[in-house]
Amino acid sequence: MPVLTKKRRIKRKISVRQQKKLSFLFIFAFLMLVFLLVINFADIFSGIITHKGSLFTVTKIETLSYSVYGVSIKDFANEIEAENYADEVAEKGGAGYVYQSGEYFVLGNAYQSLNEATEIKANLKELGYNARIVNIKVDAISKSYRGSNLKLLTSCINWFRNCYNNLYEEGLNFDKKLSNKNQVNSVIAKDLTSLSQLTNELNSVKSNNDKEIKEIILPYFKLCKILLEDILYSNSDNLIYSAELKHASIVVVLHNRTVVKLIEEL
Repeated sequence: MPVLTKKRRIKRKISVRQQKKLSFLFIFAFLMLVFLLVINFADIFSGIITHKGSLFTVTKIETLSYSVYGVSIKDFANEIEAENYADEVAEKGGAGYVYQSGEYFVLGNAYQSLNEATEIKANLKELGYNARIVNIKVDAISKSYRGSNLKLLTSCINWFRNCYNNLYEEGLNFDKKLSNKNQVNSVIAKDLTSLSQLTNELNSVKSNNDKEIKEIILPYFKLCKILLEDILYSNSDNLIYSAELKHASIVVVLHNRTVVKLIEEL
């Protein structure tokens, strides 16, 4: 066996140390990679099968169904005739909204309860009108959800119903002379403020899981913004202003119904 010189023995020791150091670094790096993979897998798995620590619970977007009851003053088979009559109704302070469901119904208003609608229908019948009640229903939502903005999205969907309630109540108060334009406009301004806040929050959402729902809601928020601003800056007399409130309340409900339908179809 050859005898190593002192210089060669030193070089061999250095080489062995380097190999040990490299082996240690390799093992350390490998263990760190395994650790990160285990943590990430645990997070993903936990997110799939749990919600708030409850095993196998699926997060859902859930909203309640509701109906409003439109009272049709007169119905038509022809849309143009219905629209012409709707103008006459609006000039008298009614909603003048043409609602199509087989026939074309000209609505005077849409009421929160069936009892209210039935009473108005009876009054119109006494005056000789062929009044009918139209049930406008907004379905409930109960849909599996994987995103991280459940509270925001639920608030956005419920905004439509809250806005309808405000327009309806303020319209009644205005007709009964319990409030004036300024007071009604103050409520509308608050609805616009909450709409703007929700819109800003919705625009900041980046999650892919929320993207489709976000893209459904935003266009209808924009339509509602235009609708409310038209009333807020209206120079109409009291009768037409009352008609605008009633008309807008029905439109908001129908936007709500469309949004819910599109979300359920996802």
